[in-house]
Amino acid sequence: MINSGQYKGKDLAWAFINCGNVYTISGEYDIALGDLTQAIALDPTNALAYIGRCLVHNSKGETDLALGDCNEAIRLDPKNALAYYNRGNAWSAKHDLDRAIADYTEVIRIDPKNISAYNNRASTFNIKREYDRAVSDYTEAINLAPNFATAYNGRCLVHNNRGETDLALADCNKAITLDPKNVLAYNNRGNAWRAKNDLDRAIADYSEAIRLEPKYEMAHNNRGDAYGMKMDYEHAIADFSESIKLDPRNAEVFNARCWARGLRDAICNRLWPTAESRCDCGLTTPTPTIVWRSPTSNWATSTMRSPNTTPHSR
Repeated sequence: MINSGQYKGKDLAWAFINCGNVYTISGEYDIALGDLTQAIALDPTNALAYIGRCLVHNSKGETDLALGDCNEAIRLDPKNALAYYNRGNAWSAKHDLDRAIADYTEVIRIDPKNISAYNNRASTFNIKREYDRAVSDYTEAINLAPNFATAYNGRCLVHNNRGETDLALADCNKAITLDPKNVLAYNNRGNAWRAKNDLDRAIADYSEAIRLEPKYEMAHNNRGDAYGMKMDYEHAIADFSESIKLDPRNAEVFNARCWARGLRDAICNRLWPTAESRCDCGLTTPTPTIVWRSPTSNWATSTMRSPNTTPHSR
């Protein structure tokens, strides 16, 4: 169609927009970017071309470029909900949460049944720890789409954050029923089991998340914590080490592995810390001071994540 010579000007721009959107869906972002840029050159007044390119920039992590394109789309078409939605995603990626919420709210004003806007606004409220508002938005998304597994998983996360583990389990169970390959739901359900000190079930859920997505760093981290709580330090160290391979910038995991090694060595009646432990602890500030607990109590210490802290979720 593009090369047929039958279309010119604005009609040809639409052909480039359609092709660009197809390439975006398939993840071929550079080709999509070229097509959408060509569409804008042919018709600078077409808001959908800017929206499409904004989405591509968001997908590539180019948030400033995304904001520029969505701003232009909104200038051309101030009532286009998709433009506000994509701009909200860009603000969220920049961690400008209030602006993200404002854009999602505008989407909902224009399109009151926009499920994705409720879902994303809920997620943003959760990050801001405005849990009541997050639950309200996730619930509205579920009312609009009762089979929307993502919203159940999101509400499970909020309930976990509020310490409502039974409600969290119910929502994550529903998410998994609707989407048995939902990696995040297994991780979040594992966090709920862990908070209830049902460590075997927690480990089973983290293991399923890892089976579905072997490079899921958060699940390795959380499973390492659960193994540590069971005083299974070798498995804890293995998971923390894998987590470090996947994200070597996370000093907190070095600290966790430090403690696991130290407690393992103490049980073996060797000096603590070992050379390896000192290496890990050196990456955290301040260096932790050990706080011993009885064998039946939680394994964590004052400078380490414990069952009383918020588990890692996404």
